[in-house]
Amino acid sequence: MPDTPNGPRPSEFPEAAPHNAASSASPPVLSIVIVNWNTADLLDACLASIYRYTAGIYFEIIVFDNASADHSREVLGKYPEVSAIFHPENIGFAAGNNRAAECARGEFLLLLNPDTEIRDNIFPEIIAYLKESPYRVLGPRLLLPDGSVQMTSGNFPGLWRMLVQNIYSFLKMLRLSALIPFLALLSRVPAGQFSGMGRWWDPEQVHPVDWVSGACMLLRRDDFMTVGRFDEDFTLYAEEFELCYRLAKAGKTAVYYGRVAALHHSAASTRQFRERSHILRTQAMLRFYEKFRPGAEVLVYRLVVIVANVLGAIWHQLLALPAAGENRETHLRYARTYWQVAQIYSGWIRPVKLPG
Repeated sequence: MPDTPNGPRPSEFPEAAPHNAASSASPPVLSIVIVNWNTADLLDACLASIYRYTAGIYFEIIVFDNASADHSREVLGKYPEVSAIFHPENIGFAAGNNRAAECARGEFLLLLNPDTEIRDNIFPEIIAYLKESPYRVLGPRLLLPDGSVQMTSGNFPGLWRMLVQNIYSFLKMLRLSALIPFLALLSRVPAGQFSGMGRWWDPEQVHPVDWVSGACMLLRRDDFMTVGRFDEDFTLYAEEFELCYRLAKAGKTAVYYGRVAALHHSAASTRQFRERSHILRTQAMLRFYEKFRPGAEVLVYRLVVIVANVLGAIWHQLLALPAAGENRETHLRYARTYWQVAQIYSGWIRPVKLPG
């Protein structure tokens, strides 16, 4: 494939209207599926960006709304071409995508988060690449609002990688990560340039990977349906790991396509410690290990995570003792969160459920 996008750029025909298939009897090339929950303004910006930049491709948009309590319904009313599905309760990201995919008619399926924005006419290029390449799943480069590249692809979780990550995280928490040069080196690698296998690469090029982010994932609809769609036990986080793992087992591998980019207003861009997010993420990774890894590896994984989180809880409890005010409460929140993760991994308490 060429390094430059196929066809004219959107600036060459700014008034061009996209070919939307919502009201047509013939099937579209692309079905864009968006699962929304209380992100009305972000959804509005996402939809507007698709219609502003996309041209030269026949597509449909399906929005699955997970019982939003904000003005999402009013936003969707601005886009009569969009097929909207309003569910009476929040059934999660995985189930929402599955229900919407059942209604999709396109050859290709783009799973897109509502907090993303398209900044160029990227769809013709990535579809053409997927058609001509041996890969079956594609994830483009995603940029955070500050312009940095988000880590949106990598390798499947493994015991060795998990050990290194937990050791590094603990040493970093103690401000001792510089004691081990290799781990300190990892801390200076820009996001998106470390693949998880010790390989550094240019985030603006194309690289084979094990998984790509569900925030913007392109694949054939038939592949998505035949491998069993998203596992709905993964209500949030790691669902793309699990899907890409099953696809890879079926010979349908993934590729990171860095030649085009989209904007992602990810919660990660705030760099804030989100307690519930941390718990749900580690909980999902445990579910992944239990589903695909041998029992001995799962046991070691549990033990390492328990030890790491107990030590983290103790450390922040100690830091809270001399602290005061907001700083003290922050350390106590860290301690409670780490302790809850350790309890979940030990089986002492039930897993955390999604809100809504």
